Amino acid sequence: MRMAQPSSNAIMRKAAAIAVAMVLASAMTSCDYFSSVDRIGVTRGDDGSVQIVYLACDYERPAAVALWDSKDPTTVDDDELVWEIRSEDSADGGVFTVGSQPEGWVETIAFAGEFGDNLIAAVDSVAAEISFAPTDLEPGQIWANGNPSANMDADAFVQRARESCPSESVRPDVIGNSP
Repeated sequence: MRMAQPSSNAIMRKAAAIAVAMVLASAMTSCDYFSSVDRIGVTRGDDGSVQIVYLACDYERPAAVALWDSKDPTTVDDDELVWEIRSEDSADGGVFTVGSQPEGWVETIAFAGEFGDNLIAAVDSVAAEISFAPTDLEPGQIWANGNPSANMDADAFVQRARESCPSESVRPDVIGNSP
């Protein structure tokens, strides 16, 4: 018994559907992950504290902020979570001082006051992270992802964050720049 062959129209529709799915998957990945890494940075506060900066697009609601101590930068096997805060309300981004608990956030891993030389700051739910060493940080400068990663002033960081959001609007305006 001979099986019916699919028509060329059916094959073309299936190929078009697969192509559309692949383009959408690629676009969603690039919008969510690749643009979110342009909105995370780290700085040193005037008091010497480590501060994680995340400028959220108007549609984002970060749910967790964490600091990992990477014992061996070549593998994630030995990474140790040294501080984490979570927000059940999925709060706005902002400036998060390691060891502090901002209003609306719950500290789920208390900071013990020590970390090593290779750190990873991460914002959960938006898949943003940045690797850095404490010696990279300077007050008034934001250590940001790039090629290579480097310090940049707040205005340049905010501009890059705006450009990575579809509507060019970041919120909240946490580092003294107006939209």
